[in-house]
Amino acid sequence: MGDITTAMKNTYDKTFKLLEQQMGSELQMLVRKEMIEGEYKYFDFIDAADATEVFTRNADTVNEDLVYARRRINLRRFTFAPLIDEYDKLALINDPTSDIVQDALAAMGRTKDKLLVEAAFGTTYGGYDGTTSYVHDTANNQIAASATGLTLTKLRSARTIFNAANVPKALPKYIACTAAQIEDLLEDTTLTNSDYAVVKALVNGEVNSFMGFTFIEVNGEVDGSPIIPVDAASARRVLAWAEDGLLLGVGKDVETDIQQRIDKNYSYQIYNKMWIGAMRTSEKKIVEILCAE
Repeated sequence: MGDITTAMKNTYDKTFKLLEQQMGSELQMLVRKEMIEGEYKYFDFIDAADATEVFTRNADTVNEDLVYARRRINLRRFTFAPLIDEYDKLALINDPTSDIVQDALAAMGRTKDKLLVEAAFGTTYGGYDGTTSYVHDTANNQIAASATGLTLTKLRSARTIFNAANVPKALPKYIACTAAQIEDLLEDTTLTNSDYAVVKALVNGEVNSFMGFTFIEVNGEVDGSPIIPVDAASARRVLAWAEDGLLLGVGKDVETDIQQRIDKNYSYQIYNKMWIGAMRTSEKKIVEILCAE
């Protein structure tokens, strides 16, 4: 790896190429998204309630007490601001500005995915004043690794967990995993011939749905840590969620500003910023599938 001088004229290739990376957010379009003003915002949810049967004529009305759940989302600020020396800019055959902007947008997108996964497995705060903590339900919504990768049995278990919790079947459900888990499915000896054909198409990128889940392959990293994390036993923490089980709050989406910095000898600064946050809306809509690798 080198600095921008490695792309100088008469030294290397005549095009400025981006290194291999996850280009942008894979998950932001698959969750609930809300625009937010201020540093944080409260969201109220109503729990399931039961109707009261009436047995007599002209009976007194029975008023039901609804159960409310309040959760708070906090916005966090992120920036990405590389500098391009004026001499570097002139010495490049192709102006790298546009590619650097793409690189910045990719970095911001990966950060969004990282926050969403952290929100799925982390602690969410809520209650009247936002100080009540809600933890990821590992007792009921975590499927053990059991020394195996992603299997058909684990997918069935995830589907059963959602159904048993009365998560609406019509609600889109997704699985975020790495390439290793997609390959795991091909090695599952319990697959039927028809299952195998679908999984093979899934591995080849020809389809993205299987067992009622839409699969999202996320292989990116943020600050050297994988977006789809591993636990203390090095098992991959594959994320399954119902669409509105995660919320991405946006105070300000990615904005890019390119200016020359007088204090840096007129170097170009590609300044990118965003103000975002993420939270889990319900423990019932998040399932963690531990997979050995």
